[in-house]
Amino acid sequence: MTLHTGVGYSKNFKEAFCSISESERHDAASVVAHLIPIIERYLELFPLTTNLHLLSDGPTTQYRNKTYFYLLTKLIRERFPQLLSITHNFGEAGHGKWGPDGVGGALKNIADDVVAHGTDVSNFESFKTGLEKDVKTVHLAVIKDESIKNVDKVVPKGILPPGEPCRFIS
Repeated sequence: MTLHTGVGYSKNFKEAFCSISESERHDAASVVAHLIPIIERYLELFPLTTNLHLLSDGPTTQYRNKTYFYLLTKLIRERFPQLLSITHNFGEAGHGKWGPDGVGGALKNIADDVVAHGTDVSNFESFKTGLEKDVKTVHLAVIKDESIKNVDKVVPKGILPPGEPCRFIS
């Protein structure tokens, strides 16, 4: 299974979130499928939002690639037209000092606690049920395989890398 953790910030608001999926994919399409319900949630909470700033450690297979940027500039912009600007900033990877790492660690500790109290966490459903029961301060979103496949359908074949002329190779 996959956990995609983060923290949403606004002027007077902060909320931890975690999207969970049975899929073990970590590519650009799966990351965007995980982001969509989180963006939807925050735009429902803050409907006047026009700027989205993303910050991550930036693994190449997930974020720093042409497919991710295509999806960010096409799919996300088309799906959320109120967003006039979207930025994605990358920090240094692998140091475990970020809010999302803390969210993931806390959720794993909760799962350990569930097991310590006699509940078997042997599959996705039991993990999800344990989190939904015991997690009160983290917004949870479940991502179905179908959502990831729907994002896959949007990605055209032959996307050129950034800096190349804006055309597709057939």
